[in-house]
Amino acid sequence: MMKKTTVVKTSATKTLAKKTTKKGEKNIVAKRSSKTNAINNDSKSINAVIIGKQVWMTRNLDVLKFRNGDDIKLAKNVSEWKKLNEKEIPACCYYDGDDAVKDNKTLLYNWFAVIDKRGLAPKGWIVPSLDDWNELVTFVGSDKKSLRKLKSKEIWDGSAYLVNNSFGTNKTGFNLMPTGERTFPSSEFHSAKLSAILWTSNPARTKSAYFVEFDFSNKYISSFGYKQLGLAVRCIKK
Repeated sequence: MMKKTTVVKTSATKTLAKKTTKKGEKNIVAKRSSKTNAINNDSKSINAVIIGKQVWMTRNLDVLKFRNGDDIKLAKNVSEWKKLNEKEIPACCYYDGDDAVKDNKTLLYNWFAVIDKRGLAPKGWIVPSLDDWNELVTFVGSDKKSLRKLKSKEIWDGSAYLVNNSFGTNKTGFNLMPTGERTFPSSEFHSAKLSAILWTSNPARTKSAYFVEFDFSNKYISSFGYKQLGLAVRCIKK
């Protein structure tokens, strides 16, 4: 049986508080804005959920500026994306190629943006490590029924692969929607309604870094790929 999770619902004007879950254990209760779901670099409008001992954002990062205020290069076409990646310049792009995912304004980042010293995550937040993701899955449960509790009830569609229950139940409040990906070196968009693929902060080899994937068949895997891939980012409380 999965342990209790808490969706935090507080005013954006209130300060962070601490919540005791067990004797000697404390969790940070993050802010939930009643006005907007948009994630800003000033940390003033962030929805969060407590799952185990962790505090996670309830949606993926969609910032166009680093924490210090510098703009993140936004690639608007294939040529721009390729040029920025060839020079290993931190960059992002909006998913294009599927209306449902496109309308959700999914932002994909290369790994150079993830590890940039100017800070991709808002103040007080970080890009999770592979260990952070594994801790989340261990707490919720790695079986298919448990993993569905992390996934959103919308957009997922595995019908092309004869999977009819690819959607989630979102019982944790994590609300993970499919993100798709931008491949390298072709710079094509793939897996629109099939997978949520998210960066970790861990490098793998000289030219690659680790990511995690939750797919339409309710599986969780970790792997690594080119740092020039365009993948989503979900942040965890520091």
